[in-house]
Amino acid sequence: MAVWGWVVPHKDQRQTLEDFSCLKDQFERVKARLAVQRGFTLGRDLRKGSIGDKIKDAKEVRKTLFGQSAH
Repeated sequence: MAVWGWVVPHKDQRQTLEDFSCLKDQFERVKARLAVQRGFTLGRDLRKGSIGDKIKDAKEVRKTLFGQSAH
């Protein structure tokens, strides 16, 4: 459960969980938990207006943070 939050932005990092079947299964099981859904929604609401939200600079910041690859 502790790694779930780190896996959530996998698409922004150009990763696919299809390559990691055990991780994908665990991710989906944790995501299905009601308490996780409530916590995720609360976190999203608390981040509104921050760099994690869709503010003016967020797109550029996300490009810097997540637009890199090891290829």
